[in-house]
Amino acid sequence: MVKYKEIAHAITQYIEDNDLKQHDKLPVIDALAEQFKASKSTIIKALDILEAKGQIYQVQGSGIFVRELRLDGFVNLNRPNGLSQSLHKGDLINKVIEVSIIKPTNELIEQLACEANEDIYLVKRTRYTANGPIAYEISYYRKKLIKYMDKEIASGSIFRYLREHYNIDPGFSNAYFKILPLDAEATRYLEETPGAYGMKLINQFFLPNGTIFDYSITWYQKDRSHFFVPSTFY
Repeated sequence: MVKYKEIAHAITQYIEDNDLKQHDKLPVIDALAEQFKASKSTIIKALDILEAKGQIYQVQGSGIFVRELRLDGFVNLNRPNGLSQSLHKGDLINKVIEVSIIKPTNELIEQLACEANEDIYLVKRTRYTANGPIAYEISYYRKKLIKYMDKEIASGSIFRYLREHYNIDPGFSNAYFKILPLDAEATRYLEETPGAYGMKLINQFFLPNGTIFDYSITWYQKDRSHFFVPSTFY
């Protein structure tokens, strides 16, 4: 991972570890450059990433400040790399249903841009908050890129695992939303009644070089899932 992206992640982790709130002030650019042993231009590039994501805002002559990205019960749609990165610490519990290796269907070959004989990790899990199941998630990962996956790993933040063990971090993603009746599996795991509606989110996650490493389908329960999108105007 390039230096400025590493620093952006480190600043994000600092905000989370110190439970910083909206309008809390971050160290100035000079202090960050010294802390991370980087040039000012590298720090500025890292801050630009965080500002574009809505994680910070900068006021000329005053400093760098935190934006509130974690609202109780709300999922940040501008931060698509995992519910655990969007909700407050301790608010999310993962119940892993299945981790297995499969061969891709024609749909997966198209969505993952993979070969027909590739091994694919299939991960199914239900995501819970204190109010009950919020999401049912089915994810497909290319085993040629992600060598190992098990239920223990899937019970935590998969994206954090990929970053720490494989240096895999999404470069960009495509997201598609639909409001539909839940399918049979989603109805069961979201503890809903037959015919209930939910939001179906389809994601493709790409490496910076354009390689797709993850294709996911997530069903959100209509009453317990809420969303927000922080925006930055230029």
